[in-house]
Amino acid sequence: MTTVRDIVHHLEFLMPWSNGECETVDQLVFGGLEDLVHGVAVTFIASYEVLQEAVQQGANLIISHEGLFYQHMGGLDALNQDPVCSEKLEYIVKNNLAVYRLHDRPHRTRPDWIVQGMAKRLGWRDMMGDGYRTFFDAPIVQLPPVSLGQLINQIKKSFCLSQVRVVGHSALNCRRVGLLPGYRGGGAAAIPYLRQADLDVIIVGEGPEWETAEYVRDAVAMGHAKAMVVIGHQQSEEAGMEMIADSLRDLVAPIPVRFIPLYPVFRVL
Repeated sequence: MTTVRDIVHHLEFLMPWSNGECETVDQLVFGGLEDLVHGVAVTFIASYEVLQEAVQQGANLIISHEGLFYQHMGGLDALNQDPVCSEKLEYIVKNNLAVYRLHDRPHRTRPDWIVQGMAKRLGWRDMMGDGYRTFFDAPIVQLPPVSLGQLINQIKKSFCLSQVRVVGHSALNCRRVGLLPGYRGGGAAAIPYLRQADLDVIIVGEGPEWETAEYVRDAVAMGHAKAMVVIGHQQSEEAGMEMIADSLRDLVAPIPVRFIPLYPVFRVL
């Protein structure tokens, strides 16, 4: 008999970060810690479609990296009159689902599980050296010389993307690469990393378009060998959650643990 509390303890074992260090969004959002678990679904974000698939697969505990209701800090206080939020909440309650938010623990454990998943998807886990010293895990990947154009093709193939967004020249010779999954592509995190770690290119999930992208645009115009590749928040973090699902599966057998990927949120028309 496995409970939600048991699964949470396994997650804490895999990712030994003390959440007493600072405020965290990691918590059981719905359900009870003593609820029995029949199946686990791990995902980047518990979208309505993911919830439906989890129910179809017999999973009653969903582990979601991002929040359910379109705000990082969560809560329904400002959205409790919204029909989309209400219908999603109704579905969770109707199907007796437990939902656990797992965001900070994988990021704050060293090494960062989300960064490691991104590197694994690219085949770079063995190429990561000492990171740039900062409050987040910022590895430096040392590659054999490759052009930015070739690197972009590898990224698109690894993440099954038809296109990515790029600032920089395709002929740029890339050796030192930085990984910034999720929302770390903003200027406060990315620009010092790019400069102080002497990176040729950073691969980011997302960030304000008028910060790092404009810095790189100006750097390129000045003749500096810099580039930025934007692959999307979801695409940059899903692989880390899949890695967590794979590791959790070994600990909780015979409880089935499934990773549920999502289609890209945007269509390109």
